[in-house]
Amino acid sequence: MVATLGLSDTGTLFSLDALTTLGIKPDPRTAVTEAEAILAAQNERCLQTLTELRGALLALTEMLIERETIDGEEVARAIADARSDLRVESAVS
Repeated sequence: MVATLGLSDTGTLFSLDALTTLGIKPDPRTAVTEAEAILAAQNERCLQTLTELRGALLALTEMLIERETIDGEEVARAIADARSDLRVESAVS
């Protein structure tokens, strides 16, 4: 998407595809580097979220083992409870 849509962290709308359409052969290294940086940042964000919501993940796992299915309200409640626990822990620390 960085190359196709120009969705880089620099906020530019530069597009390698547009240059290619115009017959210009751009060097894709910058786009690849930016894409890798975006992926690394999002991977870190994902791991942080999973770590923060570990309590919800464990609770949901137990529910699924017991019942095989759970509804969206139960998932939302487990996540809300885990986030609430995080806020309490932060306030106490």
